[in-house]
Amino acid sequence: MKIFTISLLLFFTFAAYGQETIVTNGRSTIEIKISRPQTGTLYYVLYKTKPTTAPSGQTIKADALVATLASAEKKGLLKIASTETNSLLKRHVSGITGTTTDTDKLYYLYMVFEDEVSGFESVISKDIVLKRKQNAQAFKCTKYPHSDPNQTYYPSFDINCLVYFPESYFHDVSNKKYPLILSFHGDGEKGTNELAKVRASFLPSKLEGANFNIEFVVVAPQTNGFKPGWQTPIFLKELLDTLAFKMKIDTSKIYIAGFSGGGGGMCIFSNSYSQKLTAVTTVSGVNSFPSSLNSNYCVLKNVPLGAYHCLDDKTVSSNNAVNLVAGVNQCAPLVKPKTTYFPTGGHISFGQVFQTDSVFRFFLSKSKQNLLGTPLDLNFNSTHTMSAKSSGISEIAIAGFPSTAGLVYKWIKTAGEDLTIVDDNARILKLKDVKGGVYGFRVLITEAKNVVSYKDLTITLTTVTNLDDNALEDYRTNKNSYQIFSVDGKQIRSGDLGPVNLDNIGKGLFIIRQDGRTSKVMVD
Repeated sequence: MKIFTISLLLFFTFAAYGQETIVTNGRSTIEIKISRPQTGTLYYVLYKTKPTTAPSGQTIKADALVATLASAEKKGLLKIASTETNSLLKRHVSGITGTTTDTDKLYYLYMVFEDEVSGFESVISKDIVLKRKQNAQAFKCTKYPHSDPNQTYYPSFDINCLVYFPESYFHDVSNKKYPLILSFHGDGEKGTNELAKVRASFLPSKLEGANFNIEFVVVAPQTNGFKPGWQTPIFLKELLDTLAFKMKIDTSKIYIAGFSGGGGGMCIFSNSYSQKLTAVTTVSGVNSFPSSLNSNYCVLKNVPLGAYHCLDDKTVSSNNAVNLVAGVNQCAPLVKPKTTYFPTGGHISFGQVFQTDSVFRFFLSKSKQNLLGTPLDLNFNSTHTMSAKSSGISEIAIAGFPSTAGLVYKWIKTAGEDLTIVDDNARILKLKDVKGGVYGFRVLITEAKNVVSYKDLTITLTTVTNLDDNALEDYRTNKNSYQIFSVDGKQIRSGDLGPVNLDNIGKGLFIIRQDGRTSKVMVD
């Protein structure tokens, strides 16, 4: 989970000879996107300090190829084979040491492309600025009528917020819009620019976790007792309009998650601006409908509701959730409220709520175009051990993966060594430059009417090397008996006399035994 400033939305593009190399950066990753009509190799080095003199192409190549380089945070190369020209290749470089403070972390990226025919092109350089996970931002709110009749207007002021962007937000250079969650804090987190309180509670506290990743923009505003609070929702409406204007926000997917008093804020905001919301959830939340003037549970008739509460909550009774759900149910809602009651846990129940990702799956399945949407049943295995080529492109096919016509796919690498994703919108995951090890991937699958489902996969990849031409020629001419097996040990084919016959054997990894030797071969 990574939180950044809006300014990072800018990305770096180098264009030469009608070609583009795009570099985007997040909190601990960079992506190098390249498409070339010719074969060659891109060498890159991410230096920890700025070189005294700009390195030449030959120096960058040497630094990228050396086994260890103390001055580099990351280095590597990306080869473009003849079968990969004019394809968009995305090299995902992860594990970059970020910052644990509010100070930016600065690195220096140098790249050079070596054409197999004409040699080195111009050196490309870019300063890479990494940000902390959660970034504090202030948004200007203009003056507007005061809720107290003795005061005419609130003065204009800044509303301080924590802002979270997922890592993929900055690597996606398309016009893709992201769903937005407004996180409303409890009364204990009120303050004037005291965002440490907000950071330590509810959803922001989970976003601090290294392994907590969601594909949402999250904004957590802080209110206090002197400026308007949850009871005056017009300033939040102005904030929402500002966010939708300044960020890549999908206005058909705007959600509120409210904790404790923030649950009451959700009720109050919904009472005035439910038409702006797609779905809402309350966690140990106050039910503010009965105490608000002109309130009406039926404003949530077409806004799906999720309610979470601990039955032993002594601070905000679980009756708040029970009565809220009952009130909405009296209005014959389009979607029946989703309720979860924990037997124990007290008031601070969000630890139990966010142990799973059910809240986020609930939100992503709802859009303005389809409030009745439900997530796909992604019941294929989430853990796999598979083989991949150490060079060239490998197709990672997942058994049981959905293939219904009209589905749109998006693959995101979340863990593991650096590698290249060949087509992140393909149904089958296509990788190159794979090193053996454990990798994490998230796949987002979008159905008609903007219903999104997702699944996180852990894939252990073992690399195999294709037989070179000499070895293949030996198998083709060797007249001795042979056996061919699948990777699970099943005999596929055998012959009393060679040569080895690989015709019509299918695609994948096979094991050949002949003359007392065993070889692995990947058949495309």
